[in-house]
Amino acid sequence: MSRRLNRLNKLMMVEIGKIISKELEFPKETIVSINKVDTKKDLKEMEAYISVFPNEKAKRIIEILEKNNFRIQKELNKKIVLKRIPKLKFILERKKE
Repeated sequence: MSRRLNRLNKLMMVEIGKIISKELEFPKETIVSINKVDTKKDLKEMEAYISVFPNEKAKRIIEILEKNNFRIQKELNKKIVLKRIPKLKFILERKKE
Protein backbone atom coordinates (compact mmCIF):
# COMPACT_ATOMS: atom_id res chain seq x y z
CA MET A 1 0.00 0.00 0.00
CA SER A 2 1.33 3.42 -0.88
CA ARG A 3 2.27 5.90 1.81
CA ARG A 4 -0.31 8.39 0.56
CA LEU A 5 -3.10 5.83 0.70
CA ASN A 6 -2.01 4.73 4.16
CA ARG A 7 -2.13 8.33 5.43
CA LEU A 8 -5.55 8.84 3.82
CA ASN A 9 -6.89 5.68 5.53
CA LYS A 10 -5.69 6.90 8.93
CA LEU A 11 -7.18 10.35 8.36
CA MET A 12 -10.51 8.89 7.24
CA MET A 13 -10.60 6.58 10.26
CA VAL A 14 -10.17 9.51 12.65
CA GLU A 15 -12.65 11.79 10.88
CA ILE A 16 -15.35 9.12 10.48
CA GLY A 17 -14.95 8.29 14.16
CA LYS A 18 -15.41 11.95 15.12
CA ILE A 19 -18.46 12.32 12.89
CA ILE A 20 -20.28 9.24 14.14
CA SER A 21 -19.57 10.06 17.78
CA LYS A 22 -20.78 13.68 17.50
CA GLU A 23 -23.46 13.58 14.82
CA LEU A 24 -25.26 10.26 15.28
CA GLU A 25 -27.29 8.81 18.12
CA PHE A 26 -26.94 5.13 18.92
CA PRO A 27 -28.92 2.99 21.38
CA LYS A 28 -27.95 3.52 25.02
CA GLU A 29 -25.03 1.58 26.43
CA THR A 30 -23.63 0.83 22.98
CA ILE A 31 -20.02 1.32 21.96
CA VAL A 32 -19.16 1.75 18.27
CA SER A 33 -15.57 2.01 17.09
CA ILE A 34 -13.89 2.34 13.72
CA ASN A 35 -11.11 -0.27 13.60
CA LYS A 36 -9.77 0.23 10.10
CA VAL A 37 -10.48 2.04 6.86
CA ASP A 38 -9.47 0.53 3.55
CA THR A 39 -9.54 2.87 0.55
CA LYS A 40 -9.34 1.33 -2.91
CA LYS A 41 -6.40 2.37 -5.10
CA ASP A 42 -8.63 4.22 -7.57
CA LEU A 43 -10.05 6.30 -4.66
CA LYS A 44 -13.65 5.53 -5.68
CA GLU A 45 -14.61 3.40 -2.66
CA MET A 46 -13.59 2.93 0.94
CA GLU A 47 -14.62 0.37 3.51
CA ALA A 48 -14.85 1.29 7.19
CA TYR A 49 -14.55 -1.73 9.47
CA ILE A 50 -16.48 -1.24 12.70
CA SER A 51 -16.93 -3.14 15.92
CA VAL A 52 -19.98 -2.90 18.16
CA PHE A 53 -20.41 -3.74 21.81
CA PRO A 54 -22.68 -5.41 22.79
CA ASN A 55 -22.74 -7.64 19.75
CA GLU A 56 -26.55 -8.00 19.84
CA LYS A 57 -26.93 -4.36 18.74
CA ALA A 58 -24.67 -4.74 15.69
CA LYS A 59 -27.50 -5.11 13.16
CA ARG A 60 -29.23 -1.96 14.45
CA ILE A 61 -25.97 0.02 14.39
CA ILE A 62 -25.30 -0.96 10.77
CA GLU A 63 -28.83 0.18 9.87
CA ILE A 64 -28.22 3.56 11.54
CA LEU A 65 -24.87 3.99 9.77
CA GLU A 66 -26.30 3.06 6.36
CA LYS A 67 -29.27 5.37 6.87
CA ASN A 68 -26.89 8.26 7.68
CA ASN A 69 -24.26 7.40 5.07
CA PHE A 70 -25.02 10.46 2.92
CA ARG A 71 -24.79 12.72 5.97
CA ILE A 72 -21.41 11.22 6.94
CA GLN A 73 -20.14 11.64 3.35
CA LYS A 74 -21.27 15.26 3.38
CA GLU A 75 -19.38 15.94 6.63
CA LEU A 76 -16.26 14.27 5.22
CA ASN A 77 -16.48 16.55 2.17
CA LYS A 78 -16.43 19.58 4.49
CA LYS A 79 -13.48 18.36 6.57
CA ILE A 80 -11.16 16.73 4.04
CA VAL A 81 -9.83 18.41 0.93
CA LEU A 82 -9.86 15.87 -1.88
CA LYS A 83 -11.07 16.10 -5.44
CA ARG A 84 -13.70 13.53 -4.54
CA ILE A 85 -14.34 11.68 -1.29
CA PRO A 86 -14.53 7.91 -1.90
CA LYS A 87 -17.92 6.24 -1.50
CA LEU A 88 -18.22 4.90 2.04
CA LYS A 89 -19.33 1.40 2.98
CA PHE A 90 -19.54 0.07 6.55
CA ILE A 91 -18.48 -3.49 7.32
CA LEU A 92 -19.04 -5.17 10.65
CA GLU A 93 -15.96 -6.84 12.07
CA ARG A 94 -16.99 -9.85 14.11
CA LYS A 95 -14.96 -11.37 16.90
CA LYS A 96 -13.57 -14.82 16.24
CA GLU A 97 -14.84 -17.13 18.94
